[in-house]
Amino acid sequence: MRSGFLVLLLTAVFCTTALAEIRDGRMFDPGITFTQPAESAPEALAELSGFTGDWDIELEIYQPDQEPLRSSGIAKVTYMNRGHGLMERSRIADFDGAGNTMSTMAFIAVDGNGVWTFSEANSWNESITVYSGEFQDNRLTLDNSIRPGGSTSLLLLRRTLSKTGDNSYVMLSESSSDFGTSWQNSSRRTFTRRAADESFFSLRDDTGLPAPDRADEAAQFDFLLGEFQATHWLPQPQGILRWRSNATATFVLDGHAILEFDWYDSNPNQADTATSILRIYNRSMRRWESLYLPNRNNVPLYFGGVQEADRIVLHPFDAQTGSNQLFQWIFFDVRDDAYRWKGLQSSDRGNSWSPHWAIEFQRKGTAHPDPLTAAPQQVQTTAADGTQVFGDHYRSTQTAAPTVVLFHQAGSDARGEHSNTARRLVQEGYEVFAWDARSGGDRLGNTNRTVAALGESTDDYCAAYPDLEAALKYAFLQGSGGPIFAVGSSYSAALVIRLAAQHGNRLAGVAAFSPASSRMGDCEVVDWLPTAEATPKLVFRPASEMEFPPVAEQAEMLNSQGIEVFVAPDSVHGASMLNPDRNQGNVDATWTRLLAFFADPAPAAD
Repeated sequence: MRSGFLVLLLTAVFCTTALAEIRDGRMFDPGITFTQPAESAPEALAELSGFTGDWDIELEIYQPDQEPLRSSGIAKVTYMNRGHGLMERSRIADFDGAGNTMSTMAFIAVDGNGVWTFSEANSWNESITVYSGEFQDNRLTLDNSIRPGGSTSLLLLRRTLSKTGDNSYVMLSESSSDFGTSWQNSSRRTFTRRAADESFFSLRDDTGLPAPDRADEAAQFDFLLGEFQATHWLPQPQGILRWRSNATATFVLDGHAILEFDWYDSNPNQADTATSILRIYNRSMRRWESLYLPNRNNVPLYFGGVQEADRIVLHPFDAQTGSNQLFQWIFFDVRDDAYRWKGLQSSDRGNSWSPHWAIEFQRKGTAHPDPLTAAPQQVQTTAADGTQVFGDHYRSTQTAAPTVVLFHQAGSDARGEHSNTARRLVQEGYEVFAWDARSGGDRLGNTNRTVAALGESTDDYCAAYPDLEAALKYAFLQGSGGPIFAVGSSYSAALVIRLAAQHGNRLAGVAAFSPASSRMGDCEVVDWLPTAEATPKLVFRPASEMEFPPVAEQAEMLNSQGIEVFVAPDSVHGASMLNPDRNQGNVDATWTRLLAFFADPAPAAD
């Protein structure tokens, strides 16, 4: 029988470990034993060296005015993260008197300042709790504070791990609802050492199975399962740091959670680097909870979030709402054999975001498509008015590559005008999205998919502006994480000026090829240029167009604002001037200027 107090107790207090189910043992790094601490591990880790090994467990759960619930189980404590921390795995049978089994997992670590953390996940409550504390009088005393079930009352938690003999430990859990004035026993676990046995609590030889009763949302992270080669991108003051690592993930906690392990073996200067990440879907809170433990500082990070459309967005749970500094981590572009991850940071309370880390994951044993020859992936998004906007995604050869968003001219489409340009940009190391806007057609030999879905094209060029906004948002969410540039052609060249005015915080720069000088309604360049001055801009014109008075007047106005108008000889209208098949003259000078702009955008006008 399980009382309401027991439910609260287990939600707030009790957590520890489970059986990792993996295919071939690579979860814990091939060739690295987990029976000894690393030479570079904190000296204080030795305080718990006696806690490693195999254990029988006796569990008592205390309830008011009732006899304690008593059950038994097993536990195994090993080193983890290449010997820089400890992992406890346990399984308790019939812990609640109703025949239910609970598996738990804990990461135990100490940093260089002697601060200990005890971070647990529980298969029964499907949640994570993080404790911290220090050794006092030969005891590890850990504390936490929570608001159970989102209530307004504060519950303090305390856990004490004490050595009671050469072959025994006791872990006492207590709670306080009066700010620590008084404490009540919640549970007591007695660990008794048993003879070492290689088959005891061993890692199974299969890949593991999900829990049969897990929530449907708990399958959202199943794409992590297996073995991957990972490529990292990390900006540093001295430049971009790139390296490769190995990553594995498998079910744990009897299929209620996923455990990831990542280690580097390609950089001799980082031979000891390893991280473990535990993810569990908390069905009562309707969110993912994650625990990240690196062996560089041995300080865990507790974070989580939810799936948003086709990506999973996570953030720290301890983020300060009044702080200007915010972080988020996004899983996106999930495919059968690959997926992407990017970390974003904001210094202005989320008004703008910039990448601070990106990783590409490719499943081992699968071929990585060559971006230079692979067909683009058709993508689609929805504009603010509900219009479905279609485009193509050309992936880059580089991790966290800068992203270019291409828009076409009137009567055209993304493939007809930009397929050649997109391939060249990929060759130069860029990620590319090319979009069909609602004002377009088949003039350049391809179908405009957005127009086809709508049934007709619009002659109101400004009406296509929501398509550009939706495309920019899509690139921000689904792009590689690098800076984003927008490229417009003819009427869309005028529209990217407005885009820079209204969404400049997401744009590193805009390139406008033959921006329309009339018929733009509320999207005239002259109307939006002053607001867009903070975003670097570069305008391209074929020499033949400079003879027209409206174009010459526009160019004079742009020059007066400090914006360069690059005049390309023997070129055609719009972004087609980048395509050698459509120009009488050489396009090299135009390409050279465009790529130089992307590499070093022009400064904003004074």
